[in-house]
Amino acid sequence: MQAYASTAIKPNKTKKPYKGLGMEGAVARWYAALTKKSLVEFETLARRVAGEISPGSSVLEVAPGPGYIAIELAKLGDYRVTGLDISATFVEIARSNAASANVQAQFQRGDASRMPFDGERFDYIVCRAAFKNFSAPVAALQEMCRVLKPGGRALILNVRQGHAAGRVPGLDQAGGQQHEGRRGESDDCIPHFPIHAAPAGLHKG
Repeated sequence: MQAYASTAIKPNKTKKPYKGLGMEGAVARWYAALTKKSLVEFETLARRVAGEISPGSSVLEVAPGPGYIAIELAKLGDYRVTGLDISATFVEIARSNAASANVQAQFQRGDASRMPFDGERFDYIVCRAAFKNFSAPVAALQEMCRVLKPGGRALILNVRQGHAAGRVPGLDQAGGQQHEGRRGESDDCIPHFPIHAAPAGLHKG
């Protein structure tokens, strides 16, 4: 597995009570309306993902929230796009957004640390602005590796400084440079590479 990280960001020392919990109800709807203002950013990220995959690829967005990235990706080509979120409200919103956009993107409820998918199902995984809130980041990374096809890749954006380094074995704080590492098929499915913040990526060899 190849892994890389770059672009240092300032640490966020504020403790958040919702770590590991999904936003629901009015809070989720407020968040969906707020983040919709960043649609250009989601479009840009979707184009980045599309540039790294082939037509017909299976893509999983982990913790998609309102589903903006997954939906924008589905607009760009013949991709099998799935979103997995722990929030029932977000799943409902994302499904509604996909229907309004008239795109084929599937959204379902589930835990990133216990994904309801068979192994080696997806060609690509993207997770934006959510990993820092996972209550079981090691298990989430293991699950990403498990559901990726051999040669598949994952892109994790906005890993808060110190979060991964303090809670995921093998992750050390670095200085914002890009770092790469590799692992054999027989190694544990945990990336062993220096990381400062985000973005980070995994490659299943």
